[in-house]
Amino acid sequence: MENGELFKTLKNTQVASILNLTPETLSRTLSKFKTSGLIELDEQHHIHVLKPQNWRKSFKLLDTHLT
Repeated sequence: MENGELFKTLKNTQVASILNLTPETLSRTLSKFKTSGLIELDEQHHIHVLKPQNWRKSFKLLDTHLT
């Protein structure tokens, strides 16, 4: 089973635990990514990454705010 397939079988609480986040923080982060157009969720709640170039821009902005 590939990592992507493994994550499809996990619940949000399990993913949050793996990422060392609270489920609430994971949920808020995914919601922000969705409203920013970085991801979309399908009917089965699978996450699809949209426009990788937008991710790079978002992380560059984040990096400038953190330094």
